[in-house]
Amino acid sequence: AQLGLEASLSYTFKIFWKTFTLALSKRATLDIGCDYVHDRPDPWGCYAELDLMKMADRLLDEAGVVRVIEHDYERFGEYAVFKAEPVARTKSAKIPVAVAKTKIIENLFPGASPAIAEAGPDMLLVWVHDDTDDPDLQSTEIAWSSGVWDTSEPPRLVWSAPVWIADDTRAEFDPVLGTNADGDVVAAWLRIKDEDFSATITKPEHLPRFYTRMEVVTAVFDTDAQSWSDLAQLTDNEFMDTDLKLASDAAGHLMLTWLSNPDGEFRSSSESPSTLMYSFWNGSGFSPPAVLAGGLEGVSSHASAISGDSAVVLVPRDPDLLTIGDEIIELFEWDGDDW
Repeated sequence: AQLGLEASLSYTFKIFWKTFTLALSKRATLDIGCDYVHDRPDPWGCYAELDLMKMADRLLDEAGVVRVIEHDYERFGEYAVFKAEPVARTKSAKIPVAVAKTKIIENLFPGASPAIAEAGPDMLLVWVHDDTDDPDLQSTEIAWSSGVWDTSEPPRLVWSAPVWIADDTRAEFDPVLGTNADGDVVAAWLRIKDEDFSATITKPEHLPRFYTRMEVVTAVFDTDAQSWSDLAQLTDNEFMDTDLKLASDAAGHLMLTWLSNPDGEFRSSSESPSTLMYSFWNGSGFSPPAVLAGGLEGVSSHASAISGDSAVVLVPRDPDLLTIGDEIIELFEWDGDDW
């Protein structure tokens, strides 16, 4: 039971932890790694990497109580320090690959969930930032930084100082990115719909009070103007929307998918099955959310891909944890008109 609680809560922007488990204080750094392969048409590929250095902190007491873990950033020095400095560069005479690694942020929120995408000729990085001036259940914002290629030898990305997409009191987390046909970056993430969420959460059964307030929001980054559009809220319901995925292809086709559960359960059950939702990018925004598949039991995640007018979604399911060998993977295919 404890493992189930711990696994399900790893998706949240703050870690709620049941008592008698060891809390970990984490010092986190956000790094960007870029691989160069000289014989590829587009030789540079970049990825975001979150590095956690964990340290045993304390045992939570008060049996049966759930609470927000204090991250104690000051323990590791100044909070959320913008570095943007190279930390490693290696080459091999035998393998035509060069690796450049840059430390972007040091001592940041451990649930940063970074995402990176091409933004015209450059790169866009987003992650979750913990605004320590806000109340705990309202404190996370989506931060962004633009990486512009410096053509010096060897080439490297020069990153801009972080800025928040929207600085408010609605908790935000789990950003995903994709590049549209215009070369602009489309972002989506989860946001608590309430501007001043303050419900009492002291027991595990209270957690859905928070989870079921999650909604999907989107915004577009104009790569020429280096600015964001206004936010658009895609969902508005009383379900927990989670496991957000944004599939894209080289032509700029985009498909957004996520799981929705009425009772705030990260792993669905026969008593609380999840629904798989989808929405396609139409050139200026996302289509109204629609049901891809309903009544899904034993689901906590999925994977997706898109290519032109075709798309696929894979859903691994384990309907009964007590039954060995009943695990399945379901494949859904979009043919341009229907699933």
